[in-house]
Parts: sequence; C-alpha cells; structure tokens
Amino acid sequence: EYVGYPSFYCKGKGKIIITYGERLIETFPENFSKAWWEPIVNEYSIDSDDFKKISIPFRRSCKFIKITLVDGNVWVKDFEFDSVHAKIEQEGYFNCE
Repeated sequence: EYVGYPSFYCKGKGKIIITYGERLIETFPENFSKAWWEPIVNEYSIDSDDFKKISIPFRRSCKFIKITLVDGNVWVKDFEFDSVHAKIEQEGYFNCE
C-alpha cells in the first residue's frame, strides 16, 4: 500500500492514462461500473524529445498502478512515489493474555 505523490519521467508524442487501484482488477476500465468506489484516472498528453519529469500534484493511495498508452509513442521510466504518512502524536499499547 503506497500513499503519496507519484512522479515519473517520459518522452515521446502521444497520450497516456494512469489508473490507480487497491486490487489489480480495479485498474481496468471495464470494471469501473461494477465498483462501489470511484476510480482514479489521470490522463496526460506528452510532447517531448527528452525525458521530462511529470509530478502528479494529488496524493494517491494504491497498491497497483496501470499505465496505458492511448495514442502515439511514449516512453515512461523511473516511476516513483514520494511517500507521506500521518503524523502520530501518541502511540498506544495493549495487553493480551
């Protein structure tokens, strides 16, 4: 489970779609209408001869990420997550027998 801000490098000319899911099956559009959740999909138009960093400005939570080439020729590399965590003010404990 990743929580954070995704980024990646890409070059080429075309369009890609990035889909996030908690399960792999959730990243496929044919399953969107069956889900109780609203799918998270980001679409990007790429037009660059050199690798350019794309930073997604929204925090995402997922286990699977699917990158789909919609049109053209696009190369993607170095996909990464800048992870963030909730600040925990007080740690708890419990006893169990």
